[in-house]
Order: sequence, then structure tokens, then C-alpha cells
Amino acid sequence: MKPHTIKYAFWGAAFGICFPLIATFFELWMSDVSLSIANVIHAHSTQPLLWIIDSAPFILGIVASFAGKKQDKLQELNTHQESIIREKTESLQKRNMILENEIELRKRISVELEAAKIEADSARQAEEKFLANMSHEIRTPLNGIVGFTRLMLDTEIDDQQQEYLQSVMRTSNHLVAIINDILELSKIKAGQIDFEMRPICSNEFFAGVMNTLILAGKDKGLSMNVSLHTSLPEAFIGDTTRLSQVLLNLINNAIKFTSKGSVTLSARMFDADFGTRLRLEVQDTGIGIPADKLESIFNDFQQAESSTTRLYGGTGLGLTISKKIIELLGGKIGVDSTLGEGSVFWVEIPCAACDRPESHAEVIRNQAEPKSLNAKILLAEDNEMNRLLAKSVFEKWTQDVEIDYAFNGKEAIEMLMEKDYDIILMDLQMPEMDGFTATRFIRTEMEAPKRDIPIIALTADVMSVERKKAFAVGMNRYITKPFKPEELISEICLCIERA
Repeated sequence: MKPHTIKYAFWGAAFGICFPLIATFFELWMSDVSLSIANVIHAHSTQPLLWIIDSAPFILGIVASFAGKKQDKLQELNTHQESIIREKTESLQKRNMILENEIELRKRISVELEAAKIEADSARQAEEKFLANMSHEIRTPLNGIVGFTRLMLDTEIDDQQQEYLQSVMRTSNHLVAIINDILELSKIKAGQIDFEMRPICSNEFFAGVMNTLILAGKDKGLSMNVSLHTSLPEAFIGDTTRLSQVLLNLINNAIKFTSKGSVTLSARMFDADFGTRLRLEVQDTGIGIPADKLESIFNDFQQAESSTTRLYGGTGLGLTISKKIIELLGGKIGVDSTLGEGSVFWVEIPCAACDRPESHAEVIRNQAEPKSLNAKILLAEDNEMNRLLAKSVFEKWTQDVEIDYAFNGKEAIEMLMEKDYDIILMDLQMPEMDGFTATRFIRTEMEAPKRDIPIIALTADVMSVERKKAFAVGMNRYITKPFKPEELISEICLCIERA
């Protein structure tokens, strides 16, 4: 039996004994007899009511035992509930500890991620700054090399000298192309590439792309072809600059790796489950690509074989840049190739047909005889070689240009205050005061008409951030070094005419 059952039965029986004792004493008192065992026995044997009362201890003991059983059950239930509550409490405490640990872990991870993000941003900014500085430091002397080489090519030289100078030009242009590829890849990875979607005339666009490299192909005896499918509309929506960049990369590669045969650019439009797509293909009859190299050629600085770089040159960045541009446009790029027979590089991008854009008359930039440029020019440039190059360019193109030189932005402002000029050619990175600060001062602090003088950024900085900053402070045009003399003259004429 359970503890409470025994306890309650005992105390019930003990309480029940009180009733026979009281009844017996009362009976003896009523009978006026003394208390003795004989009288007690006689009273109990003669009074039936006492018999009933004598059963009270038994009855109360049984009744109390039931109450004890209920108490035992209640205690068991309480004990069970307490056990459940204790287990749940322990479980909740464990979960709470786990959650607290997870929260602490997430906080640590969040702090680490934030630190990693800051570190990555710092590394990216350091990389961008390094690339920009590297580009600036390389382009500045290259500007002199290319510029003076161009000037020398226009002088009376013998065939051997011309061949040497053309080799210098090709090498310089190759170095510029490598720098441009590295900077372009950096901009793409940093998410600094912008797209300008607008109507494109199909025939004019694809013919123009092919015409850009047609001479390079014909110099190798290649047949350069354009094939436009009837499914291609007269015009479609796209980014002219980026599509041209991709196609020129693919066509240039095709020419580079093809010694005989042809290079064909084809285009067609087709409907897919996810919308209309434009498919572009560049097919060549060149050396082809091994099957195990078809995927890796789209990786950074990768070509099919290490010997390819030695034989054909290049950095292996062109296809990487093309792939990233196409992916940003929501498309895909791939290649099908047979070793020794040729390759087909293909591109598929989302595209929509549109109405043919209206034909706008192109702005005719003045590239007339040197005498047509009659201007007073202020050149702010700290590099002596670039100042000498500018002087030589203007002397060759015209005798009617008056040019003054400022070593930095501060000198340029002082000279502009003292003298009237038609235009300023402003370098961006100069000691004491850079081109940005000088331009901002001219636009905000000086009075008209000097405040409105045309300013052309003439710089070795090619990063888009620098370009945007230049336009933000009020520069009119942006020319990167090394530049073509005719390009510079054209921009000067255009700015002066618009002013």
C-alpha cells in the first residue's frame, strides 16, 4: 500500500475508536453504573446501537484509506507533472543555451563577414587604385612614344626606318590593348560596367563591326564575310558599345588563329521558351581548339595552350571579358571546335526587335587643313615630354595656334585670369593643384565668359570613376593618352565651335 493510504486508514480508524469509547462511557453514565470491564461487556452485549457504533473504526478506516489512495494518486500525478515540467524546463534551458550560442556564433560570423567585406572592399579599392596608377604611369610615357612615332612616320624617312617605326607603333598599341583589357576586367568584377540599351540598325551595325577588322583579315589573305539571316529584323534593342566589344574580340581572335580560309560573322533571331533571343556566331577555318580546353579558354589569362601566347600573342583576357559582358546582359557564350579545322564562337542574348531608328546626320568634326584651327590654347600639363609632344602636334597641324603651358592647376588659373584663351587642355594628375580642383574653381569662382571656357581632360586615367568625376566638375570632353593627333584637333574644333 501507498504511504498516504496507510496513513489515512490508520488515522481514520483511530478517529473511529473515539465513537465506541464515547458511546460506552455515555451508556454507563446513563445506566448509573461504574466503569469496569464487566459493565462494559454487559453494556455492549445488551445495546444493539453500540454494536453499530463499534463498527465506526473499521468504516472510517476504509473511507480514510480511499481518501489516502486519492492523495497518493494526486501526489503521483503531481510528481509526474513536476517531472515533465522539470524535463521541459531542462530542455528549454538547453535550447536556450543552444540559441544563445547560435546568436553569439552569428554575431561573431556577422562581425567577421563585415570585417571581411571591409577588407575585400579595401583590397578592391587598392586594386583599382593600383591599376589606375599603373595605367597612368604606363600611358604617360606611351603617349610620348606613340605621339612622336606618329610624327616621325609623317616625315621623310627610308623604308627601313619606316618599318622600325611601324614596329614601335604595333608594340605600343599592343601594350595599350593589354592595359585596356586588364582595366576592363577590373571594372567588370567591381560592377562598374554600365549598359546603354538603344535601337541598333542590323545591317549598319554588323557591317561596321566587320569593316573595323576587314583590313587585318585581308592582310592575311582571309575572306571576311557577314551573313545575316532573314529572321533578323531591321533593328533591335541592344548596347552598341558592348556588343561591338564582344564581336571585335571574337573576330580578332578568329583572324589571329586563322592562317588561310575565311572568317564569317553571322546573326539570326529565334524564339525560345523564355523569349526572343539573338544568336551571333563567328566562324573561322583556323587551328581549332582541343576538346579538353574548350571550357578553360573563358577563364582569366587562359589560352588553349601555353605555346599559343608565344606564337600568336595576347593576354587571354578577351574571351573572359566577353563572357562576363554577355552574362551581365543575361545571355551565354560558348564555342564549338574541331582541332585543325576551325572554331565557331557563339553568343545568345535576350533581344527584342524594334523600329528602325531615324537616321541622324553625324556631327562632322573639323579635320580640315591646319589653317582652319585658329585658337589660343592653354595646356595644363606637368610632364615635359607631353608638353613637347603637344607643341610638335600643333606645329605640324597648324601655324595659327598660340599655346601656353601651365605646370599645374594653380598656374593654369593664374594664367587664365591674366589672359584670354579659347580652350584649356587639362591634365588630371598634377602637383600642388590637380585638374579636378582647377576646373571646379574655374566653373564656380570665376566670372563669365572665362567661367564658361571649354575644358578638355587630357589624361592617362581611363577608369570610369575618373571620367565621371571629370564631367561632374564641369569638363567638356575626355581624351585618354595615348591619343591620335587628329582626334585631339577634332575635339578642340568641336568644343570651340560649340562655345
